[in-house]
Amino acid sequence: MKKILKIITYPLKLPVILNTRFWLHVSKRISVIQQSELAMANARIIELRASLMRAQSKIENLEYMKKQLTIQLDMELMDKYVG
Repeated sequence: MKKILKIITYPLKLPVILNTRFWLHVSKRISVIQQSELAMANARIIELRASLMRAQSKIENLEYMKKQLTIQLDMELMDKYVG
């Protein structure tokens, strides 16, 4: 974002009136920068979604293990106190 601001504010400090071709060039540069930033943000979103899915899978596995251990503990306690 700082690069974009430098590109925009630098020509404004010049005392010369700039032509339309220059501004067209500037807008194209800004567009390219924005597109690359958008592509990086999309890649990061994909990485975060994959990480979230892995975390959800781990949580599901832990919940399953918790249920299994609870059943096993209940059976052991019943054997100890009832049987």
